[in-house]
Amino acid sequence: MIYPSYYFKKYHLEYYQKLDQVRTSGDYEGWIIYYLKAIKLSAIDAHKRAKEIEALETNLMNFISKDDSFIKMRETASLVLGFFFTKPIASIAEISHKLGRAYNAIHNILKLFIKLDLITEDLSNKSNKLYKLKPYLLLLEKEY
Repeated sequence: MIYPSYYFKKYHLEYYQKLDQVRTSGDYEGWIIYYLKAIKLSAIDAHKRAKEIEALETNLMNFISKDDSFIKMRETASLVLGFFFTKPIASIAEISHKLGRAYNAIHNILKLFIKLDLITEDLSNKSNKLYKLKPYLLLLEKEY
């Protein structure tokens, strides 16, 4: 997804200067050039992140398919990981419901993912804990 708002926020001084120049001197061309630059750089950023997320998913799926820790739960672990790539923050109940798998099976996989530092727990709501796909979210937050 292209997110030019982040660019505008990051370069907010230039954003307001360009808008002010439109107001004070009618410099629409300067504004349009600035805006198109924001769109271009946001698109490049989105493309980089998409490629990195795609590579991360491939690497983690390969890891699950080969690592001995997943021998008895390889298929379900792959489904859980795939789910996290569509929704990187979720509860056990939500994952269990969406995948049609037992709550305890999902819980065991998440415990293993936590041990492998792939998932973190959000403990702010103990009755409905949320689990986050750590490397995915780190890629989204990464500065270029």
